[in-house]
Parts: sequence; C-alpha cells; structure tokens
Amino acid sequence: MKICRLKNIITTANITIKIETSNIWIFKNSFRPKKRSDAVLAVTGQKRLLVRGTGGIRVVPVPGPSAALAAYSAAGFAADRFLFLGFLPAARGARRKALAALEATCPVIIYEAPHRVLETVQDLYQRFGSTRELLIARELTKKFEEVARMPLAEGPAWLLAQPHRQQGEFVLVLGPDSAPRAPDRAEGERILGILLKELPASDAARLAARISGVPRSVLYQIALGKKVEDAG
Repeated sequence: MKICRLKNIITTANITIKIETSNIWIFKNSFRPKKRSDAVLAVTGQKRLLVRGTGGIRVVPVPGPSAALAAYSAAGFAADRFLFLGFLPAARGARRKALAALEATCPVIIYEAPHRVLETVQDLYQRFGSTRELLIARELTKKFEEVARMPLAEGPAWLLAQPHRQQGEFVLVLGPDSAPRAPDRAEGERILGILLKELPASDAARLAARISGVPRSVLYQIALGKKVEDAG
C-alpha cells in the first residue's frame, strides 16, 4: 500500500499518477477510510482528482453520511459547486417539465428509484444531449456497489446491459456543461436597449458586448439603427 498526502499529489491542473501498487490511498490529515480494494480517492475542497482514463482503475467512494457526496466524490468532475435536486417528479411528464426548466451548467446530483432510473437517464439525454457526462452510482457502500462514469448518451445502454443494473438505490451525477455557448444576440439587444437610455451608442455597445458576449460591432450597428429610428 502506498500512502500519500493530498498536498504532495495535486500541484497543477494536469495530474499524472504512476501506479506502483495494486492499492492507492489518498487522504488528508486525520482522514482514515476503511481498507478497500482497487483505488480509493478522497479529495476535499476544490482540489479534485480527475481519474477518467487512468488505465481502468476503479474509483470507490468512501462511505459517509450522504450518498450524494459519496457519489460526487467518485465522479471526478471539475467544478467548484454542484446542484442537489434529490428525487425528480415520479410522473414522466412532470419530470420532463422539471428538466426542461433546469439550466444548471454545474454538476447536478439526482436520487432515483430502480423502476424509474432508465426513464430518468433517457430523459436526461433527451434534455441535455451528448455534450455532458453521467456518473451512475448503484448500491453505494453495499456488497453490490457499482460506480460507472460515461458519456450521457451511453447511460441507457449501460443500464440495459445487465439485469442487475436496474436494481438497488441510485445516485445520478450529471456532469458539468463544458460545451461552448454561442452568444445570445437577443440578450445582447435587450441589454443594449437599456444602456442606450443612458449612454451614447458607442459606450452602450461596448458595455453590452462585454456583458452578453455578442460582438461590439454587431451591437454598435444595432445601436445606430435604434438612434435613427428614435430620431425619426
């Protein structure tokens, strides 16, 4: 067994770990997890270890008072916050409506029952598409515990691959939205309209561009058009 202090492991954003033993334990200060097989990673604060692609090494969350935090600790998503939703509505129509209103770009933690987990993962994919990842944590801290991270599009197939994968208690962790977003021109125009009431066209366009991400040149032309309309 190799024991390392967290502060000596994470020094940069890109982390490479050389596996020298079959078991790796990472903990901080007085934290002492139970002995487990495979790799056990306990990471606190904003220093999260990204473990995707580490040679097939399994990541096991250390048991704690919250299933949500246990699953999140194993997910390895790079984020400084998360949103905990608990259980979504049981009825599919209400669940889809709740997901349609969800605009969170940070990781989202969801609890789900075994008879609804497949539908919920399908609904997540329908709502968020293929740009996000998903962690499925099943039967945490129990004998048949399973933790798997995958592209969201692969979630339904993973659940259907083995009959037992739709049994037990589930925690779903939807990964953060890392896809670049196109600037919202409508929002830029809305902000521009407010600023034009108090500022010259050039200043209003400059500030609206900084706030909305819409190019300044585009907003400036719109501002000039509005000034002409107002003058007429």
